[in-house]
Amino acid sequence: MFKAVKELNKKQQENLKVEDTNGKLAINPHDTLNIVAGFFKEKFQSETATEIEAFTGSPGKLHQTITKKEVKKSFDNLNNNRAPGEDGIHAELLQYGTQELNKEIAKILNQTFERHENLDINAGELIAIPKPGKPKGPPKSLRPITLLNTIRKALSKIVLERMRPHVEQYLSHSQSGFRPNRSTPDVAWIHKWLAAKVNIENIAIKIAGIDMSAAFDTINRETLLKILEDIVNEEEHRITRFLLSNTIIDTKIIGATEKKPFFSNVGTTQGDSLSPVLFTIYLEHALKEFLPITAEHGHLHNHKKKDAFHRKQLKKALNIKYPVKITNSSLYNKCNERPLSIFILESRWRLFGHILRRDSQIPANQAMSRYFVTEGSKFKGRPLTTLPVVLNRDLSRIINSNLQLKSSHDLEHLRSFYSTAERRVDQAYSEGSRSSRGVPVGALRCERP
Repeated sequence: MFKAVKELNKKQQENLKVEDTNGKLAINPHDTLNIVAGFFKEKFQSETATEIEAFTGSPGKLHQTITKKEVKKSFDNLNNNRAPGEDGIHAELLQYGTQELNKEIAKILNQTFERHENLDINAGELIAIPKPGKPKGPPKSLRPITLLNTIRKALSKIVLERMRPHVEQYLSHSQSGFRPNRSTPDVAWIHKWLAAKVNIENIAIKIAGIDMSAAFDTINRETLLKILEDIVNEEEHRITRFLLSNTIIDTKIIGATEKKPFFSNVGTTQGDSLSPVLFTIYLEHALKEFLPITAEHGHLHNHKKKDAFHRKQLKKALNIKYPVKITNSSLYNKCNERPLSIFILESRWRLFGHILRRDSQIPANQAMSRYFVTEGSKFKGRPLTTLPVVLNRDLSRIINSNLQLKSSHDLEHLRSFYSTAERRVDQAYSEGSRSSRGVPVGALRCERP
C-alpha cells in the first residue's frame, strides 16, 4: 500500500533548466547537455594536472592477494536500493551471489594487478539535479551525483579496510571526520564545553572556519599519491593508484538520449567509501602545522515545553479532550512512551560516556580538561546554564552518591568510572529507562525527575 501511495504521489521529473554564458535559457535537451557537461568539465578537469597512470613498474602479483572473503565482505557492506553505474549491476545481485561468484571476482581483481590489465571500471555516470532553494538557470545551482560501477565500490571498500589502521595512525587526534567512533556530536560537545568556559571566565575563544564546499574537487591526485607513499604499504598504494586513474565521466540528463563524456583528472571520485578518507588524509597533510580547536557559543534549552507538547500530541492520538483528564504517568503507559526529556538525558550521558572512554588526546576530552584550568578572571554576573552545569545537576539527583563535576579531579574520577564499568553504565541506562526513569549514570539507583 505504501509503495502504491508513493508511486501515486511521485512527482514527474522535469527537464533541467540551465542558462548559457550569455544568460539565455537552453531550449532543447542537446544544448542543455552541452552546457551541463561543459560546466562540470571545468570543475573536474585541469590542464595543468598530471594524468595518473593505472600501473607503474613491472607487472607482478600482490603479496597479499584479494580473497573471496574480502570480496564477500565488501559486497555485504554495500548499501541497498542504490542506483547502479554504467554496469547496471545492483548491489543486491552481488550480495546474494554464490561463493563461486566471489571467488571469480577475486581472481579477476588479482589478475588485473598481476598482468596490468585495465578493467575499465572507473567510469562514472554524472546526473545533475537542482539544489533545493537555489535559483533555477545557473549551472552552479546544480548538484552532481556520480553513479559508480558496483565492482569499483567493492574494490574501494577492500583497500579502505586494509589501509584503515595506517590511516588511523597518521591522522591526528583533532581530526574527527570520517573516522570510526567519531562523529558530529563529538564536535558539538567541544563547542559546548568551550562556550561554558567563556561564560565563567573573562576570556575569548575564536573560531576559524574553512569553506569546504568544493574541497573534494580540488585535490591534486599526484600530490595525494605522494602523501600516501609514507602512510600505506606498497600494495595499498597500487590499488589506490588504480582507482584514481582513467576516470571518465559520462554526463546524462533527462530528455537527452545521448551522453556527454569528459576526462576527469582532479579531485577524488565521489560516490565510494574511499573518497572521504582520501580527502581527510589530504586535509591532514595540508593542516599539519595548524589544527585549531574551535568553539561557538550556545545554550541549553528547557525541555519542559517539549514534554508538554509531546503529551499534547499523545492526547490527540488517544482522542482525549477537555474536560477528560489523565495523569502524565497513565498517558505515557497507555502510549508505551516516555517523556522526551528522558531521551535527551540518555543521549547526553551516552555521548559523555562515549567521549570519556576515548583517547584523552582527542579534542572533546581536551576541551573538558581545559574547562577546569583557569585562564582568566572569573566572569562577574549571573551564572549561566551551560553543559557542565547541567551534567553536574544530573549527578546531584542521584541518591547515595558523592559524584559531581566541579573540578578536574571529578572529571578524572568519572573517566575512571566509565572506563572500568562500561557494561554497568549501559545496563543502568536500560534499567533507569524501564523502571525509575531517573538519571542513567553508572550502576546507581536513580530517583524520579
